[in-house]
Amino acid sequence: MSLTCLSQVALENRTGGSDKVYIIQVQQNDGPAGTEYIAIGYYGKRPSPSSTAEKYRGPSRASAQAAADRLENQKRTKSGYTNMSGVTPGVRIPGMPAGAPVFGGVSAPSPTPTAAAVAAAVGIVPMRANPLDEKDLEQYLTDPDWVAQRKYDGERSPVSIRRSGISATNLSAKPRTLAADSEASLKKLVARTDFSEERETLVDGEELPGGIFVIYDVVTLRDNDVRKQGFDERFSALEDLLADHLGLLAPTAWTEAEKRAMLAQARAENWEGLMFRKASAPYFNGRTSDILKFKLWASATCRVLTANGSTRSVGIAVREADGSETTAGNVTVPVNQDIPDTDALVEVRYLYVTAGGKLYQPTLLQVRTDKDEEGADLRSTLRPAPPEKAPELPLAA
Repeated sequence: MSLTCLSQVALENRTGGSDKVYIIQVQQNDGPAGTEYIAIGYYGKRPSPSSTAEKYRGPSRASAQAAADRLENQKRTKSGYTNMSGVTPGVRIPGMPAGAPVFGGVSAPSPTPTAAAVAAAVGIVPMRANPLDEKDLEQYLTDPDWVAQRKYDGERSPVSIRRSGISATNLSAKPRTLAADSEASLKKLVARTDFSEERETLVDGEELPGGIFVIYDVVTLRDNDVRKQGFDERFSALEDLLADHLGLLAPTAWTEAEKRAMLAQARAENWEGLMFRKASAPYFNGRTSDILKFKLWASATCRVLTANGSTRSVGIAVREADGSETTAGNVTVPVNQDIPDTDALVEVRYLYVTAGGKLYQPTLLQVRTDKDEEGADLRSTLRPAPPEKAPELPLAA
């Protein structure tokens, strides 16, 4: 098995105080299943590109090269990248990942999957919610087959728990690292006698800032796949599993009175919102209408355009359907957060988007390392201003 770099473009961006690199390769991977072609980008601050963006993987070299060309054009025309100086064929660019092949060099062995990569390969794409409009809220408050859970501002993360180790993945089933406090709270579960070195329990939850982990659901329980069971059955199993650690469970309301009380609490305490889940529904990988999100605040994934110096704020943008970007204003960086890098994706909470495309009352929540570089939200999907805040329409002639 071997991995060969067929073409490479090395770019850099030193504008506005930046010092970033972006190396784009087309690779040929010869393995036991045959030959595949890969278009991939390695990017980050100099000297060590810390992130990877895979744009194509498949049987067509032409398609891989076309994907690499599109990425190069985007970086040159929209992000200010230019040719990197001092690049010599056959010589590794400083800071490149060890597993990446060298352009013009000999073929390298295909990388051996790491433990995290193996965990990701069997990871799940979490159950994703569709939006719930306030005008439809009443029917879910009164329907006994729907329950409510608190919705949090964190990073969604299924976690595989074994006595031999804990591994986490993100929304795309790719490996991620849990904070030490989150991992410590989950490790308390393996003290139960029904855990073993190999029997897996896979929970679906969210990691909050500060190393707090909250569990919404369970997918595998002691090596038993429970996805076909209803949410009510899975939650009952979770309550038994977490009997001594119920603080890990997301608050959940079952009766109409409980749901109305939770909604009132959410409004009074300024929660992000609630999730409504169909109690009889199985677990579904990906987006489904069996789970709905009701947001009191809206949030959007935006790309950082610029850092605004001493003001501790950054300029942000969202995507248009044609691939261009629209400036969405500025957002202040809280004092307990580092100023995000230019081109980073960040999650921003806001009330609505103005007619000019700016986010109204934005709050920076976190950097989104679980999304790739094209993960910024489309402007057309942002919450519009309420009628009383929209510009007055001209009177008809």
